[in-house]
This record gives sequence, C-alpha cells and structure tokens, in this order.
Amino acid sequence: MLETASVFASLGCALMLTILLESIIAFLLGERSGTFYRAMACINVMTNLSLNLLLLSLYRAGATQVFGIVLLCETLIVLVEWRLLLWVFPKQKQRMFILSLAMNAGSFLFGESLYQVV
Repeated sequence: MLETASVFASLGCALMLTILLESIIAFLLGERSGTFYRAMACINVMTNLSLNLLLLSLYRAGATQVFGIVLLCETLIVLVEWRLLLWVFPKQKQRMFILSLAMNAGSFLFGESLYQVV
C-alpha cells in the first residue's frame, strides 16, 4: 500500500512540475491565453501520466537503457500535443507546433537533468 501511494505521489509531482515548467516556457514565448493554459494542463494529464506509467513499467520489467524509447515517446508527444492544441486553436498551426516543441524540449531536458542528479 505504501509503495502504491509513493508511486502516485511521484506521478503527481512529475505532472505538476511538468505543467509548471511548460507554463513558464509558454509564458516566456508570449502565451497569455487562459484557455491555452487550461488546455495544456489537461493535455499534459494524459501525455505525462502515460509516458511516466510506461517508463515505470519498463523499469519494473528490468529495462535499464530506455533513452531511445523516451526520445521516441517525446517525439510522439510533441505531435500529439500539437494536434490536440489545434483543436482548441485551429488557426494557430505553426504557433502551436512551436509551443509544443519548445515546452516538451524544455521539460525533457529538465527531466533528464533531474534524473542524472537523482
């Protein structure tokens, strides 16, 4: 039971940190729409939790070298998040792609840095 609570706490912290970091990146890139931040947070609930549950499963299965899988997943996440943002902002195709790419690159690099420290 304690391990399950620890996993949920870790997933929740990773999700909140990702949303915070990606919000800062979007703000620095000039995004001011509340609708954008709500959409980005909802999308991250799906993509961040999916990726982290996949990684947790791989680690529990004994995988140790998952960097290539993470890069592939992050690439897919950029595309998925971009397409989902286009549902909300259909006339901002290029801007949503740039935001998706920048936010995910930033959170990926931060996560990799944090992983190296921990």
